[in-house]
Amino acid sequence: LTELLGTARDAGLLLMPSGKSRHIIRLLIPLTIEPDVLHEGLDIFERCLAALA
Repeated sequence: LTELLGTARDAGLLLMPSGKSRHIIRLLIPLTIEPDVLHEGLDIFERCLAALA
């Protein structure tokens, strides 16, 4: 998870680990987010996951 958080941060996406064991990723998305910004963030997240697979 640490590697994923670092990869995402380097790509401009901030993720927040959560849970007792810090094994959950929380997405803190504002209710007023524009759809294109949401898709951009999810695309970055998907690329980061693929890079670590």
